[in-house]
Amino acid sequence: ASLTSALAINNNSTFDNIGNFEMQNTTGISVSGGLNTFNNTGLFTLSSGANTVISAAFNNNGGSIDVQAGGSNLQLNGGGSLAGVTTLIDQGINFNAGAFTLFDGASITGPTTSLVLGGSQATSVQGAFNLDELVLQGGTLTLDTLGGGAVFTVNNTLTWNGISSINGGGTGTLLIPSLATATVSGAGSRTLNSVTVDNQGSWIADASLTAALAINNTSTFDNSGSFEMKNTTGISVSGGVNSFNNTGTLIASAAGTTSLSPVFSNTAGTVSISSGTVLSLAGASLTLDAGSVLAGSGTFSGNVINDAGTVEPGGAFVTGILTIDGDYSQNLNGTLNIELNGTNPGTVYDQLVVNGAAVTATLGGDLNISLLGGYTLDTGTTFTFLNVTGGGSVSGNFDNDTNIPAGFSPNVVSYAGTFIDITSPGAGPVLFIFDGGVGGTGTDWDVAVNWVG
Repeated sequence: ASLTSALAINNNSTFDNIGNFEMQNTTGISVSGGLNTFNNTGLFTLSSGANTVISAAFNNNGGSIDVQAGGSNLQLNGGGSLAGVTTLIDQGINFNAGAFTLFDGASITGPTTSLVLGGSQATSVQGAFNLDELVLQGGTLTLDTLGGGAVFTVNNTLTWNGISSINGGGTGTLLIPSLATATVSGAGSRTLNSVTVDNQGSWIADASLTAALAINNTSTFDNSGSFEMKNTTGISVSGGVNSFNNTGTLIASAAGTTSLSPVFSNTAGTVSISSGTVLSLAGASLTLDAGSVLAGSGTFSGNVINDAGTVEPGGAFVTGILTIDGDYSQNLNGTLNIELNGTNPGTVYDQLVVNGAAVTATLGGDLNISLLGGYTLDTGTTFTFLNVTGGGSVSGNFDNDTNIPAGFSPNVVSYAGTFIDITSPGAGPVLFIFDGGVGGTGTDWDVAVNWVG
């Protein structure tokens, strides 16, 4: 701990550690002249120092690294490699500068396996690799450099908070498993290049993002988990055909307009748009197949083709107004779900708005209307649950509009040129009986108190 300057490994020097090497200070290891390396197959311990820098190329081949609580950051600035099994006894390590290689067959073990990739580092991963935590603050991460279709798995948390890119060479895959969370945040670009992302967990594009997530050079994002955009920067594309395939849940929740530019497919997936949010697929239509759902209280900018899915203003057990700025086509196997819990559209009952000067709401399929929370219908109340605004029109009828609450009489769905509504039946005839009033002594038929009903 008394050292006041770095250990200098200079002029093509090599330090091979097969025993125990402990650093009790922050001075680290410096280099000068040629290629200088530190090879660890034993135990490397950093027991003190908040930010200790190793400038030599650091190669760990089956060795153990113990970054203790007192040495909270081991920063590798000279590149290096991991081979065999690397045991992290306490905390993770930081690749900050230089070229790093994770060799095929390399792995990390320990209580929590974590890497921080920052600065100008460039890390290449030859084969399959998995770890608990990855922090990507800068530089590049290139997957599957041997081209075997290897998967890089982040088991718990991916924190992507710096200008950087993840590359796949056309064959590499980044996997976020079902219980894992990936959070993308901060200023600057975040880029996916020629890589496949398999998100089975939770992917969050944080509100702090200042640039679009770039899916470039024939990349694919497969979402079978949850993908939430809390910002309006959206997703951009460049180079080749880049795609976003949703079989899970896509949530657009930021106030304003969010645009997704990749080729978008929705297969039995849910698209949810929050109030105040406009979601655009860069002008493309949204097609709902079997099992697909479009829900929420925001706006979809573009045409919606409901082949066999469900459109659900507000969402399940939540009322709201869902707006489509474009044509709406509901085919034979499509469904529109409407929930009623009062008489104000959006606030307490669902409404679908189809908006535009030349749009058409073309109807078919099923209409389902249900009451929420024990709501009791008042007689003669009209609910306009589909409204075409801006000059458009309604075309056709639902093939099945009989799945409605018992409080409505048959054939009460009313189709008009620009709206569709449903009216609860008025009160039926009331039977009044002449009983002579109090005591039954009244004889005047014109006096109201002589009648009961």
